[in-house]
Amino acid sequence: MIPFILYASFWTGALVWGGNYGDLSLDQMGNLDVIQTNIYQYTVGAIVLACVAAIIAGLLTYVLLKSRQKK
Repeated sequence: MIPFILYASFWTGALVWGGNYGDLSLDQMGNLDVIQTNIYQYTVGAIVLACVAAIIAGLLTYVLLKSRQKK
């Protein structure tokens, strides 16, 4: 899962930060030199991705608990 998370963080950071999209492929994510050259872009992407995932998980949990409470 880590290469997929790194890849998603890198691309999310590029969308938010306005950074380098480059010719990044999923195969290159195993090479940490790619991440080190764009560390700020990756960090911003990771934070945004984590916040979005937390909001989605929280809302899903809330909806599931509310639906079970009514029964």
